[in-house]
Amino acid sequence: MRTTNRTTLRIRRRAALCGTLLFSLFLPTLALYARQMIILDGSNNRYRVGQTLLFYDPVTPAESSSGLYSGGEPAAFALKKPEQAKLSLLLDRCFQTTEGKASERVKGSYLIQETKDRTVILQQKSKLALELDLYLKHLRGSSTPVPVVYKIDRHDNPWQGMTDTAAQEERNRTIRAMALPGPGFKALTAPSLLFQGTPILYRNDKAKEVGVDQKAFSQLDRPDATRLNPGEQKRIGAAQNLDLLNPSFLLPFLLSGQIVTTYWHTDAELRLNAEETHEGRVCYQFHGEHHYYTNQKNTRALRFAICTDTGTREIFIKE
Repeated sequence: MRTTNRTTLRIRRRAALCGTLLFSLFLPTLALYARQMIILDGSNNRYRVGQTLLFYDPVTPAESSSGLYSGGEPAAFALKKPEQAKLSLLLDRCFQTTEGKASERVKGSYLIQETKDRTVILQQKSKLALELDLYLKHLRGSSTPVPVVYKIDRHDNPWQGMTDTAAQEERNRTIRAMALPGPGFKALTAPSLLFQGTPILYRNDKAKEVGVDQKAFSQLDRPDATRLNPGEQKRIGAAQNLDLLNPSFLLPFLLSGQIVTTYWHTDAELRLNAEETHEGRVCYQFHGEHHYYTNQKNTRALRFAICTDTGTREIFIKE
């Protein structure tokens, strides 16, 4: 009995050790997914690290100490899993280092903040500060950019000329998934509607209908972001593979392709503001304004989020 107990104990210890080692292999990526990191570089340009995006919020001349320096243009970049893992490891090293730390922020130093209680300041020319600076610049130069500013105009609407009657307009609030290209359908080739160079949406002028390739998406519903109630959520549809949920493709496809309606009469101006993780979903926050006319031009504020669920590949919109 004693020998059996010792053998069982050794097996349990080995299993626990294997579990710990296996978890540690995936820890860098999992840790990054749970974080909302803010990084201020030596010039006070801000980076925000989310689950899928790296935001770059540059210093403007008005914000700089010289009144002249500019960090460039605001941008966002889609991070691949190897890039996520490498950045997570590098940030962990910054928090754990005992060299090159500073007790207070001075010009040229790096600040990394995960929460209010977890902050590290790196001296200007410390080894890790230089390494992090180099890698962030590498990501900005090599990662896939995600549009931050969207200008949506009715003249670019794929459904233009298909809303002559209320029945037509109502029918086109749903995009049928079908085998495309098919008889009578022509590909829509605007850059935002192409996935890796392949058309996704097709237009049939005779039938006054736009269809979506069933190899890419399920039936898509076209929600009106301007009429969402507080806390309301609507399902748009589902992607057939995870690559189609990449924000560098999905966000321009839904917004510039006007699958999500963002204006009443003429146009809308939107900005990708943030990324957050909520109940297992990644949500991309937008704010802006849209314009419409009565006896004069009117402007109304607009705010919503496009969310994806990587488990089900579903896409949602919420207020």
